[in-house]
Amino acid sequence: MQYGALHNKPDLLPVLGRFGWVHMNLWAGYGLDRMKAIVAAIKAVNPKCVTSNYTCLIDMMPAGLMPTADLRKPLLEAVDRNDWWLRNAAGARVTQQGGYSNYDVNIAPGVMAGDIVTGKTFTRMRAEWDVANLFPAGVFDMLWCDNLYNTTRAPADWFRTGTDNPVRDPLASQAMRKGFAEYYGHLRELIPGVPLGGNCDGNADTPEIKGLVDNLFLEGQMGKSYSPESWGGWAEAMKRYRLVLAAVRTKGEVAFQVYGTKDDFALMRYGLASSLQDDGYFIYSPTDGDTRWYDEFDAPMGAPIEAAMMIGSISARRYENGIALVNTSKVANAGFDCKGYRRLSGTQDPAVNNGAVCGLETIPPRSGLILVKV
Repeated sequence: MQYGALHNKPDLLPVLGRFGWVHMNLWAGYGLDRMKAIVAAIKAVNPKCVTSNYTCLIDMMPAGLMPTADLRKPLLEAVDRNDWWLRNAAGARVTQQGGYSNYDVNIAPGVMAGDIVTGKTFTRMRAEWDVANLFPAGVFDMLWCDNLYNTTRAPADWFRTGTDNPVRDPLASQAMRKGFAEYYGHLRELIPGVPLGGNCDGNADTPEIKGLVDNLFLEGQMGKSYSPESWGGWAEAMKRYRLVLAAVRTKGEVAFQVYGTKDDFALMRYGLASSLQDDGYFIYSPTDGDTRWYDEFDAPMGAPIEAAMMIGSISARRYENGIALVNTSKVANAGFDCKGYRRLSGTQDPAVNNGAVCGLETIPPRSGLILVKV
């Protein structure tokens, strides 16, 4: 996952090309030629690398903050003239994501009338704009939408009745999810056969979301105060991971994403080894720099040969050429039998990845370890 001014970071593009999937935020202002050049530099390293571009259906920058030349201006004008904003009972605009200056659009089907100029709904207009501006033909492999919420996150008058629906209200949440489903339906009509992705909150087993998209992104599984691993432990993080793996259209198309500093190798390994207990992608997002390639990413693991199993506090999954281990507890696990394997040979964290042949190993609490066969 790499956001930011990629056109100013030519040395980063070959690094990104080593990954299996690169998710970017190349906004419409980049222009077609610049988008093509960035993706081409990534694909030159790895033609099989899947590239996706970012959009967000549900929020909109308001007038006064949106630059005059912003290409989203027609969408904002439509939201304003039709008053498609999500409002509370007092009439104030609502945002469901704290800390941002954008406000949400009410996407509940049937609540808002079609545009007074075109007759189109907001979800239709947004889908058409996204395809035209963020998914030019022949550039990206996937279109990806942020904030694919399962339940509402702020009190709001979703049905324009003069009464606020509370946070996680079942009817309002269902209406919001139906709006997402309507939007993705428009996308599938406009760009048939193109994989579609989204960023979900780990609760993707509702009828409107399950099976809706090809790829889902679990942001912040570890590394933040809101991370499920932080407040619910490793079991909660894995529960969400497996629920979402069961909800996507395409097997394995789920990203287990972790936030941490670029040199927190222990946290990176903890997340990577956890993701390897099942079949999704892994993303480590440095909070203090750009995406980088870690020694563990070169481990020649091969394909998995069995499902993960619990051995005491250790979750273990064997691969053709290695094993991924996770100590799921808050205490060290001493004397774990790792015979037949050796540590990786690396330069970033040589205290761990020193190439040594393993025996009975101590695995620290809340940590992961990637080993390869001797």
